[in-house]
Amino acid sequence: MATVTFHVQVNEEDDGTYWAEVKELPGCFASGFSIEELKEAAFEAIQMWLPEGITLGNPTWKVVEDKTARGGKSAKRPARRQMLVCA
Repeated sequence: MATVTFHVQVNEEDDGTYWAEVKELPGCFASGFSIEELKEAAFEAIQMWLPEGITLGNPTWKVVEDKTARGGKSAKRPARRQMLVCA
């Protein structure tokens, strides 16, 4: 079985909610009230974006440091994290 990797850019808003963009899939976004909810929504969005007949296995998530991120809520822009999902 082949492994597919997607880069998911995670953004935290000032109100504590999250949204994410899948870099390899234009227009593929997700949101959630927690990281766990965001992971589920992002994986569902990825599956919906893919052509019919292509299914993914169980996702494995890995956090990768985003070198452009700035910390915390006092920053001028929300904190960001880069995550990889392999399915």
